[in-house]
Amino acid sequence: MISRCINLSLEIGYYDYAVCLLLLSGVFVIRVDAAGYRLLRMHRETKAANILGWTNIVLGCALLLLQLAHPG
Repeated sequence: MISRCINLSLEIGYYDYAVCLLLLSGVFVIRVDAAGYRLLRMHRETKAANILGWTNIVLGCALLLLQLAHPG
């Protein structure tokens, strides 16, 4: 099952890159940006960073699930 979702050849497609980028950037925005805004008591910016971070994570997970459901 795992080998179906991980490309084991030497070729890297943009799809895998996009999934990783969405997931990592979502985690980064929540952990770094939102936390920094929270410390500075910037409530609107904290809320916007959380929404953007979670949106990236949800999109990354959705693309990963689509890739698992329809390999190839």
